[in-house]
Amino acid sequence: MIQKFRRRFIAISTCALFVVLLTIMGGMLGVSYYKASQQVTNVLNVLASHDGQIDKDSVTQVTVQKRFGPNTSKESLFQYRYFSVFFDKSGNITKIDSGHIATVDQDAITDMAHWAYKQKKARGHTDYGGTTYAYKLTKKSNGKVSIIFLDESVVKSKMLV
Repeated sequence: MIQKFRRRFIAISTCALFVVLLTIMGGMLGVSYYKASQQVTNVLNVLASHDGQIDKDSVTQVTVQKRFGPNTSKESLFQYRYFSVFFDKSGNITKIDSGHIATVDQDAITDMAHWAYKQKKARGHTDYGGTTYAYKLTKKSNGKVSIIFLDESVVKSKMLV
């Protein structure tokens, strides 16, 4: 009888420990994922408000710390890989800015931009070459559209760090 209680106690204790560890790890992953998605959103918002560029003069240290936290420097914004595509009123590409990315060629950028434009969503994700890109579509008052794509691998690599 005591042997039966001991085995039952060990099984219940093991299950309880497993549940506690699973809850802690799940919470850590959830918080990490939330912070990473907030960072992607903030970078896309900065890029969208500056027409797909990180302008050294208009982005101040105060602005960066306000959006990304007190431990972030102005220089850290330049670690991100991104590209921008601009459309006219009729949906034709007028400009492609791929100066901040090396792994995506012009044809792929054009295909990704047309795909995102047809989705008619303000935000989304797409994959190319095993990398996930978040995008933000911004409609201007004059009918023009800009789509900024951000490589999420830099942000994802920092999860749980």
